Amino acid sequence: METKKINIKGFEIEVQKETAELYERFSSFSNCFIKPEIFSELIVKVFNLTYLKDLGSYYNKEKVGRSNWTQHTANTFLRTCQMVNLACDFEVENRHDGAVRDYENNVYLCAEWEYDTNTVFKPKGEIIKLAKTCKKYKNCDALLFTYTIDYDYKSFCEKVFNLWNEELNKSKRDFVLYLVTALIRKDDAEKMRYVYGLRTVVIGKQSIEIWEDEHL
Repeated sequence: METKKINIKGFEIEVQKETAELYERFSSFSNCFIKPEIFSELIVKVFNLTYLKDLGSYYNKEKVGRSNWTQHTANTFLRTCQMVNLACDFEVENRHDGAVRDYENNVYLCAEWEYDTNTVFKPKGEIIKLAKTCKKYKNCDALLFTYTIDYDYKSFCEKVFNLWNEELNKSKRDFVLYLVTALIRKDDAEKMRYVYGLRTVVIGKQSIEIWEDEHL
């Protein structure tokens, strides 16, 4: 792939040659800008859409359990990597459930999916493991996929935010955590739990970006 350097408002950036030529053409007569593709954000958006699309295949009249939860999530992660043309690894680095890399071994996203939400806050839990890998790779962000009963979400998210920021304060670089949560309602009469949507927040250094919920 051939690249070219261009100057945008005093900042020199390197982009694909074709992108640079388009910018040079249209910026001469319009307010033109280049929006970089953030690999980690693209991966998470495709993951969310694929997860919801396949939901009925895994939980058709079945309760949400550890087995179908793990199978559904792992298959979604693999299919996501295939769709964005990146490599998918399982049980790598700090024994993450999954990681996304290119074919030059640059890791863009490390991921954990955890059925037991209590373990993510432990000293060697999923949040600490994800932060450790993000510190190792300069372009790496993290995905934590779990679930919560809908009325517990706010306190759960706040705990994740606080622990992630503790790790950011120990690091020389910034990286984000995509906290994707399967929203679940309990049906006490049938003793069943139902996934009805996904909620995503992007946690950075003292910041939270809130995406709109994705519902079935």
